Amino acid sequence: MKHKKLSFKTGPMNGGCVVFIILACMAVLSINCKSPKTEYWMTYRHDNARSGVTSSSLDTPLSLHWTFKPTHPPKPAWPKPGEEMERMHFDNAYHVTAAKGMVYFGSSVDNKIYALNAKTGKIQWAFFTEGPVRFAPTLWKNRVYVGSDDGNIYCLKARNGRLIWKYRAGPSDEKLLGNGRMISMWPVRTSVLVDDGIAYFGAGVFPYEGIYICALNARDGLVIWKNDTIGDRAHELAYGGISPQSYLIASENILYVPSGRAMPAAFGRKSGEFLYYLLPGAKVGGTWALLDKDNLIAGVDLSGMPAKIAYDEQTGMKKNVMDDMHAWFPGIDLIVTPYVSYTLTENGIYA
Repeated sequence: MKHKKLSFKTGPMNGGCVVFIILACMAVLSINCKSPKTEYWMTYRHDNARSGVTSSSLDTPLSLHWTFKPTHPPKPAWPKPGEEMERMHFDNAYHVTAAKGMVYFGSSVDNKIYALNAKTGKIQWAFFTEGPVRFAPTLWKNRVYVGSDDGNIYCLKARNGRLIWKYRAGPSDEKLLGNGRMISMWPVRTSVLVDDGIAYFGAGVFPYEGIYICALNARDGLVIWKNDTIGDRAHELAYGGISPQSYLIASENILYVPSGRAMPAAFGRKSGEFLYYLLPGAKVGGTWALLDKDNLIAGVDLSGMPAKIAYDEQTGMKKNVMDDMHAWFPGIDLIVTPYVSYTLTENGIYA
């Protein structure tokens, strides 16, 4: 892939705070836009394919309305690796969603879910959970859906933060110490993906203690299906098994579950049956992934080199590493459009 560098320059990062502030301001500009084509930003990277692309247009010139700086910078679940590229980067920043004059995010430090007024940046409400909140809330039908390291997912009223229902996937309230924080034995380390009235999420990060991939009725929290056997296949699945961590992705029939430092696994959306687990060999993996038509593009690192690999989204098959290499570039995140792909690095934006 040939890269063209754009003129935009990024500033120094401070524990992820700058990333959050930029995203918040972008969200404000977007939802305050008077264009009739404006779309809400209901989930992380806009949609369940994690495209990061919207058909909305912004009125120019753009200007800064406000800045909200959290009391504490994010505290990621995992420390940075010492000698290889970072693959577990899902909670290095406070990611936001936005709709109907409100901006939402969760905190990995004070365990709260926040709602800000999009016009003023002032806190409208905050809801306490009993553990770090590591993912952007998902918005659906005037409700907010989010998971916590306390092992629960929460459904709240978007207007005032009132609890509608919560659900715990694990068998008990057992807690343990995880990187200095008290967390559930089965923390929710995925986003909550909502589609067609169904809320999907994963709980648990230790295959031998149990992994749960769940689908709930988004209105009342009742279980539609629950796959609680995938952790039993840890030896079969590369002596480690699936460890659900990062933002879920969905096509019409398949739910894709990123698996920490490894590659994603696929489950049937209708019944939760396990379909496949990407095992490309070598040192390949990372929590980043997106769906581009028939391609599941995934990965952060290939044997120490930054890379993205394309797989057939239905079968998980690829010809070989080089033939199916989507891109090499010194950045983690990627946005794909029909004609141009964009990536952000420490030195600027590349197209």
